[in-house]
Amino acid sequence: MTVITGFSEMLLSGEGDSEERQAYARHIHEAGRRAASLTQQIMAFSRKQVLRPERLNANAVIRDMSAMVQRLIGSNIEFIVELAPDLHDVHADPAQLGQVFLNLAVNARDAMPHGGDLTIATANVEVASDSARQHPELAPGRYVMLTVRDTGIGMAPAVLRNIFEPFFTTKAIGQGTGLGLSTVFGIVKQSRGHVTAESVEGRGTTFRVYLPASLDVADGDDCPAASDTHARGNGTVLLVEDDPTVRRLTRRILEQSGYTVLEAANGAEALSLVQGGRQHFDVLLTDLMMPKVSGAELAAALRKERPSLPVVFMSGYADEIIQRQLGEDGTLPAVLAKPYTMDALRTAVREALAKRDAIA
Repeated sequence: MTVITGFSEMLLSGEGDSEERQAYARHIHEAGRRAASLTQQIMAFSRKQVLRPERLNANAVIRDMSAMVQRLIGSNIEFIVELAPDLHDVHADPAQLGQVFLNLAVNARDAMPHGGDLTIATANVEVASDSARQHPELAPGRYVMLTVRDTGIGMAPAVLRNIFEPFFTTKAIGQGTGLGLSTVFGIVKQSRGHVTAESVEGRGTTFRVYLPASLDVADGDDCPAASDTHARGNGTVLLVEDDPTVRRLTRRILEQSGYTVLEAANGAEALSLVQGGRQHFDVLLTDLMMPKVSGAELAAALRKERPSLPVVFMSGYADEIIQRQLGEDGTLPAVLAKPYTMDALRTAVREALAKRDAIA
């Protein structure tokens, strides 16, 4: 926030030439990206989310969260990071992988009440068929290994056998839920990986997380075609967003992309604007959580007149909360996750219109 506020003030004051001002904007953009990532990590830490796997590098997740972990563990614990420079990518949910990292760090902190060393390390490993007996849960192949090692009080064998059980905890009442390590176990298993724990009383604990390496060079999700990303739009968007700053930014992006925009500050205003065919529009882009008339209620009302109306919901909430808002029919609509980038916004609107055209 210091970076965002400071460089914004310099831009507003007219400080610097055009090249310097572009550099200020780049600093603000990068700080905003990191702030969004941190917010998503906090949301993941506080409630379970549906997996949104993507190709990523575990080193980047660890770097993004290191400052937060350092503050979390306190100054009496030495935080050591050892990242393999040639680490393979993995296919995982970045927020959930961050939650694994965070939960293991918190567990290590609690095991070192009088201080110690916490080491986070990454490495590429290969599980061969003849060594698979040591890792019966892992198929032979290449993996990325995340190691979290502490010099804390350690665990007795009887405790170690139960650490991944839900609600199992050795902490006093009110000091732990017993869900941290079971959550780690669940996330890793959902990501087709495996987690192990070794511990010696008085000498610390080592957790190792194994995730399958993504070795394919081609990955369409990571490399969108420039022509698709920057294609000019055509049509009218009904934009409904109760935050005026977000609404202003979104309208600006859409208009720069070639769309005509009708805007409303809430669902009731949108209905008044377009119901009965008073204003033509091609796609509804609406915030999901709004007072009085929610985005889901707005979409349902408009689809009574136009059943095939393309709809894109904007939301910062997890899928299960979105599902509760939209009903239990087992399907999930097009959702643009907040905070979104310019390219993500353009892509969501373009794809919604393309699906309508394909059906027609």
